[in-house]
Amino acid sequence: MRSFAYIFVLLLGISLVSCNWNKREDAMHLCNEITQINDSLNYMGKVWGDEFKIAVNTKDFSHLPPYRKQVEDFIRHKTEHVKSMKDVGGSEKFRAAMLDILKYESDSIVTKMMVFESFTGDTPDEVIQLAVNNLFACTKEDLAKHDIMFRHLDEYADKNDFPRPIE
Repeated sequence: MRSFAYIFVLLLGISLVSCNWNKREDAMHLCNEITQINDSLNYMGKVWGDEFKIAVNTKDFSHLPPYRKQVEDFIRHKTEHVKSMKDVGGSEKFRAAMLDILKYESDSIVTKMMVFESFTGDTPDEVIQLAVNNLFACTKEDLAKHDIMFRHLDEYADKNDFPRPIE
């Protein structure tokens, strides 16, 4: 009888450790998914920005729409994906912060990107500069939203005992 009790306690201990390990692994997986979405979004923004610099210098904005459309489609698809994710280990704030970024970029940043698509070689420099200033003004709030997400990421990693992904 005593050996049965030891075996039971051993199996219970192994299952509890195993459950926590699985939760940790699931939490790390969710974290990696969200950070990959953020990294991809940032990369697409950089690609658009590189094309935008060329457009401003040449005053040919006609090649910007596909890059903006790619960002827009990515945001729409990833918003649905993040909404459908199951929370693991207290990921609610972290996941909500990523959704907030996606919504903000869809409502503000992408909208400001579209403005440039109507510009031509005849568009006055002052009009272009005003649109640039409006876009940059939006990026400040976007950076603040990213700071919030990274703060929640730190809390989430600490809570689930895994290393924070490298930025």
